[in-house]
Formats: sequence, structure tokens, C-alpha cells
Amino acid sequence: MKIGRNAVFNNNEVFTVVDGKLKKEEINILKLDAKTVIFKGLDEGRTIVIEPLINARDGSPVELRR
Repeated sequence: MKIGRNAVFNNNEVFTVVDGKLKKEEINILKLDAKTVIFKGLDEGRTIVIEPLINARDGSPVELRR
């Protein structure tokens, strides 16, 4: 899968949304470039937070915008 580099923090973690709450998950990075990351380690169809978050914590409630 491919996402924007700004969605990744702590070198290999992303936030996903499960049941309306943030969940921190590790990913396996395969390739990095200036703007994107190609990775594996999450099931397809997972909702990944692609915008940087400030003071976000595992379990914080979120509202999805589509």
C-alpha cells in the first residue's frame, strides 16, 4: 500500500480508526521517497489517518470526514 509520508510517525507507525477510536499500528516500510511511503502490514480496507495529528493518543475518539 502507498500513503503520504506525513501520515507516518515514530519511523514506522500510523494511526488507524477502529470503532470510532484511534489505534496506533506498526507498519513494515518497503520504500520511502520524499513524499510517499510504500508499506505492508495492514489489512486492505483499513481506515488510515493521513493527516498529521497533534496530541493524538491510542483510543482517542475520532469523527470521520469523507
